[in-house]
Amino acid sequence: MTELMSFTSGEEDTEEPFTGSVAMMLYGFCIENLLKAGLVASGAAVLPNGNFGLDSHALEDLADELTVSLSEEERELMERLEHFISWAGRYPIPLYADALYPRDLLDGSKGVIYGLSCMDQERVHALILRVQALLPTEEEALEASMRSRP
Repeated sequence: MTELMSFTSGEEDTEEPFTGSVAMMLYGFCIENLLKAGLVASGAAVLPNGNFGLDSHALEDLADELTVSLSEEERELMERLEHFISWAGRYPIPLYADALYPRDLLDGSKGVIYGLSCMDQERVHALILRVQALLPTEEEALEASMRSRP
């Protein structure tokens, strides 16, 4: 509570607090957009008619399609981020009750997949940097786009 009060009062020596489920939803959208940008740059996202062909929020599938090598921990993080994208960052309950049930986690414990961890922010930032490193620069993407036009 002290962190939040000092953040709203404008004190500069306090770090911005992690804001939980909404932050996780936005992190999920960030990773989703990076993965889709990589697929667009590779030409895999455009249908033969020229329309955008990626309408999924399945982060693991998008990463696999882009051939991003993910550890088991990163796969679990991606699965968790999908929950925040689809409901946990927006609504009090999911559309289907199955999303609320605890499941086996990598550490051998049972827990809900939409829970928050004190390590989430650090893990997501590391994953974002890994995905960004796979993408072409803006200039490279523009040049490739210009070369592929008739």
